[in-house]
Amino acid sequence: MKRSQLTISLCSVSIGFTEVRKPANTGRNRRLGATSSSAKRKMNRIGRFLFLVLFVPHSFATTAAGQTTQAAPTRATSLADAKALPGKGMAQHPFPYCGEWQNRSISEQAMYVVRDGRIVWSYTNARKGELDDCTMLRNGNILFARQFGANEVTPDTKVVWNYDSPPGTEIHTAYPLPDGRVLLMQNGNPAKLLVINKATNETEKELVLPTRSASAHGQFRHVRMTLSGTVLVTHLDLGMVVEYDTDGKELWSVPAASPWAAVRLKNGNTLISGNQHGYVREVNSKGETVLGD
Repeated sequence: MKRSQLTISLCSVSIGFTEVRKPANTGRNRRLGATSSSAKRKMNRIGRFLFLVLFVPHSFATTAAGQTTQAAPTRATSLADAKALPGKGMAQHPFPYCGEWQNRSISEQAMYVVRDGRIVWSYTNARKGELDDCTMLRNGNILFARQFGANEVTPDTKVVWNYDSPPGTEIHTAYPLPDGRVLLMQNGNPAKLLVINKATNETEKELVLPTRSASAHGQFRHVRMTLSGTVLVTHLDLGMVVEYDTDGKELWSVPAASPWAAVRLKNGNTLISGNQHGYVREVNSKGETVLGD
């Protein structure tokens, strides 16, 4: 069966939608039954977050001075309303899930695979760091960023690839590219966009990107390569989404408050999600908002 590979990033959570293969049931890998109370608690937490992000988006208005003010919610405002929506909810799509700042900590951060509305696999990162970006690959492995590096882990929880970021830097993007390569955004001074060959751990491409913040943590989050080979970069500290070519030349940009993720859509528009400002919007090539706040 052909497996699709797609990651959608909403605020501080990375959700990689894919057709997943049933993982092995060994090591720290856990199969959780429908009657497991711990599984129900975790699913409730995940479900509440997804409900708030997907079904209760807040509408924001921009004043003449450029300040953002919150308007009244425009969609479902209760779980009862959400239940009336079409589809099967959490049971409709299998997906891997990871999110940062779990339990207000950067230790023992966990990721999950959800199928049929149930957690069927979990993995806890033994090293300190936020889990920011995770994608399930076609072979069932999961590639993820862990703040101070990146890893690829198998369904039986064996780490088969590791990258440790240099001292004073952070990694919040780890996204698979063809031919066994991975796209990393290494926050720091200077901040570097990297293409790494996983087989050799050699850097095949390096671009130095501009920053405003001296703090590595607040510079960038998710970065994605487009089908045309350009790179969409969310400048968290600059309040901009910028598209660069492979030589680092700026091709396109749009203002976006604390942008967390940006994805180029098939129609040529760009879907952007924000951090603490809590928005999701679609903009066209002119920078005009065609969907969202």
